[in-house]
Amino acid sequence: PPLSLYECVETNLGKPTLTRSVFEPAGPIGFFFFVSAPEKWSQAGRVPAIILGLLVLAGILFSFNTLTAGGGTVSMVIALAAVGFFLFGPDALIASTTAVDFGTKKGAGSAAGLINGMGSTGQILGLSLPGIISSIWGWNVLFNGMGVFVLLAAIILIPKWNEVPPSEDGDDDQ
Repeated sequence: PPLSLYECVETNLGKPTLTRSVFEPAGPIGFFFFVSAPEKWSQAGRVPAIILGLLVLAGILFSFNTLTAGGGTVSMVIALAAVGFFLFGPDALIASTTAVDFGTKKGAGSAAGLINGMGSTGQILGLSLPGIISSIWGWNVLFNGMGVFVLLAAIILIPKWNEVPPSEDGDDDQ
């Protein structure tokens, strides 16, 4: 992100580095929101909150270049904070509580490990792949590509919309 910010706001590299720093603190705020929102708003559990968060994130990613086209620092700060908020909240729920909630007693650890392993693989690819994509096809293709994958994740989860974790006294040892 500092390079994309540098190219968008056309300033020294220090300002984009400070501007992108809003991404990280917005993440934990998003997590706390996504943990508490389902319990207050819906009996359907966490999955609807995850899906809605992913859909909003996809919309932000698809419109990232439009939102930040003016080159202003304020629009970039707002866009990056929104990405951090809507990325980390659903991601943390999927990688932690949802994996344990929906995994059987025997499989919860494996489910959490598989999700964590996929996330680690994504982190490895995330070190070089965005730079390659953006240098060949531009930042718009990069953000739209991320939006496509986030949208696919939301679509994959839609069939689970009304599914709630099994109760403690239910038969979930399968």
